Amino acid sequence: MLRGVVSAGVLVLAAWCVSVSGTSLVPAREGRVAGAVTHPGGPLPGLRYRYGGTATLTATSPPASAALPGANDLLVAGGSAGSAARPDGTVLLAAADSGIWRSADSGASWQRVLSGIQAWSLTPMAGGGYAALGVVPGPGAPGLTAGVSQPELATSTDGVRWHMTKVPEPSAQALFGYGYRFVLSGTGPASAGVAVPDPGAMMAGAAAAYRTADGGRYWTALPLTAPGASGAEGSNGADGGAAMLPDGRTVFVTAPGPGTGCAGAVYESRDGGATWALLSGSCQPYPLQDVQFTSGSDGYAVGGLTPKFGGGQVVEATTDGGLTWRVLYRTGSSPAAPAPGFLRIDMPATGRGGSERGWAVAGGCTGGQNGPCPGPVYVTTDGGAQWRATGQLALSVAGLGGSSAVAADPWIAAITSDGGQTWKGQTRPETTQTLAFAGMGGYQFWSTSLGTDASADGGKQWAPVPAFPAPLAAQITGLTWQATPPSALFGYEAGGSQAWASGDGGRTWTASTVPGGATSPVLAAALGSGGAAYAVSGPSADCLSPPQLKKIQQLKPGWTPPSGAPVLYASSDAGGRWNASRLMLPFGVQIGAAMAASGSRIAIIDACGRLELSGDAGQHWTGQSLGTAPICTVSMLGIQMWLDCQTSDGTWSLHSADGGATWLAYRLPAPADQAPGIFPTGAGNAVMPIGGALWRTSDGGKSWIESWVLPR
Repeated sequence: MLRGVVSAGVLVLAAWCVSVSGTSLVPAREGRVAGAVTHPGGPLPGLRYRYGGTATLTATSPPASAALPGANDLLVAGGSAGSAARPDGTVLLAAADSGIWRSADSGASWQRVLSGIQAWSLTPMAGGGYAALGVVPGPGAPGLTAGVSQPELATSTDGVRWHMTKVPEPSAQALFGYGYRFVLSGTGPASAGVAVPDPGAMMAGAAAAYRTADGGRYWTALPLTAPGASGAEGSNGADGGAAMLPDGRTVFVTAPGPGTGCAGAVYESRDGGATWALLSGSCQPYPLQDVQFTSGSDGYAVGGLTPKFGGGQVVEATTDGGLTWRVLYRTGSSPAAPAPGFLRIDMPATGRGGSERGWAVAGGCTGGQNGPCPGPVYVTTDGGAQWRATGQLALSVAGLGGSSAVAADPWIAAITSDGGQTWKGQTRPETTQTLAFAGMGGYQFWSTSLGTDASADGGKQWAPVPAFPAPLAAQITGLTWQATPPSALFGYEAGGSQAWASGDGGRTWTASTVPGGATSPVLAAALGSGGAAYAVSGPSADCLSPPQLKKIQQLKPGWTPPSGAPVLYASSDAGGRWNASRLMLPFGVQIGAAMAASGSRIAIIDACGRLELSGDAGQHWTGQSLGTAPICTVSMLGIQMWLDCQTSDGTWSLHSADGGATWLAYRLPAPADQAPGIFPTGAGNAVMPIGGALWRTSDGGKSWIESWVLPR
């Protein structure tokens, strides 16, 4: 269970639920469970439980790893500025939040060569060596909140030994350093460079572009005022692409051009960024977001629109230094299936073994969005005339020649040696992300930033889930998942009607549609043991008191609560087919409500924040209030039940060994507040995933021990 299992934002405002049994109001039912003990006070005053104190969390050190902990930018070391020529070696550099990393074996293993800087971008210098731009974060200022951080320039002659130089903010309102791409000719007093905001970062405030004439010690506003620029301080229109030729003086940037037909263009400077000229032949109706020159005459520019604005991709090329350009590839905008615009490009240099394979990253942030914003990696095998999405997400990509490449975003790096057909994800254990988790007993399903795996022995050993159909593969982490022994998997779309079921651990899949239709979407679903599955569809309910109803009706004359009751459907084949019976529930349910099942037992958190329990497949229900807990997950294995609740008083785990009649509660300290839920493995035993680790308890939640059992 994940992503749809939390009834997010459920505030218990009163004991009435709207949108059940027509337009009537159904009074809340408090379960009176014999023998239950109520903890006086606490964050869950409506639930009868015994308070056990604060749980003990015993952390263990992650296993040693040579993986790259994600990266914001990648650079193949050895080429000169503006050239994509690859050396015979396989040395790469990576700019990451944790510093600068180096690999000497095509990205298979990495070593950190500089710490103390959150590095965003890398560039080879025309005079030799490398430079990185980032920040040294101030208190409470990690990542893109660089306005209270110190901009930093790091330089190296060999990529191994680095020197850091503090860079004054270009202006009092600038956000500089982290989130900028740049080019730099050298570190000398007359060395030129240009820095432009990265569309993959989307910093708040004015997106200014800057230049330096002293090797990066000081930066001033770029004297390029592109037509259509906003006019805000420093908003001089440069859009995120920058390239420099080996002469150290010829620079190219992407920016809007004149007129509606020139939303994106390439500008050229022959004096290190002091003056600029529009290359009119480069004008495109799409914004351009990256430019690369592989020689003094050969170059590429790419761009497009985000899906929010209809999508669209464009690739253009020049063979005469930018005087003329021709479109190699363009897609139209499509509201039905928008293709995100290209954000970065890495093409082979002219004459390098006749290779025409190149790489690009699509995506980027939209206005107001918090970055970083990775997107899909694309590959071309014909010099840019056609492009294919590889299924890998990244913020940066570096081609290694032939069919090999490395892609990375701030959380993961991945390597391909077959032209993007398959990728081998790698990241350090402590930076692995849990994207989805489900399971009970010995069978568990775990999707991380490394891939999707399953375990049949309670999480001791993991193996990749064999196969996903193309429609399912594209939405694995967007579904709510359930998994039960021995090898049943069920994923559904909360708020939709599409579901996927497998009874053999993912070897084969059945697509199914939960009854209800567009007007009655799936609100919640659960997979129990023995193939029993349950789904609730209907209108999403709200929990409103009579005074609130009256106030809404006063503000909106004629308004009435949504009509219709939620309906419970059942399946006996793990969600492959659903019955046609209409068992109406006596309570309202919100989209994405937490739900669990085991055999004929069902648990669901209703719209008024009550834990509703049924022992007879939904025929009868009893409810217990969860008080003001805004977010709870629920899981079940026979009569073993777990609640994981986020409250204003912290995170709590509650365990019941008698089907919810009595509960034992423990406060969960950090980092357990990052867990997506608690999943039972036996009597009093459970696991909770956090990042790349599983925390295990065998005493009902009193103590937890961290175990680094990473898939793969």
